Amino acid sequence: MQTSRLRFAQVDDEEVIGFVKESSDGGNAMAVAIALAKEEPREFWFHFGDIEIGPRDARQRVRAIENLISGERHILEWGGVRLRIDQRQDPALLFRCLA
Repeated sequence: MQTSRLRFAQVDDEEVIGFVKESSDGGNAMAVAIALAKEEPREFWFHFGDIEIGPRDARQRVRAIENLISGERHILEWGGVRLRIDQRQDPALLFRCLA
């Protein structure tokens, strides 16, 4: 995995790490949240802040994310979204970013 076009996101839980990774042409972007400890389920705020996605000449802020497993969509509010991760079922959440 290349680390170019990888940006870490602020997450308000020290036991969860979050980042956004874009394809080299900016046509696709994923948001990922990973639980670092096997404890109880975690609820946290994933901050997108000023992260922009898209082709170089048409960058936009992330407006929504779509769960790649369930298809559930979350609209960002106040620059982020509240998520829940249960590491007993799956230690990572994978989302497609939508501008």
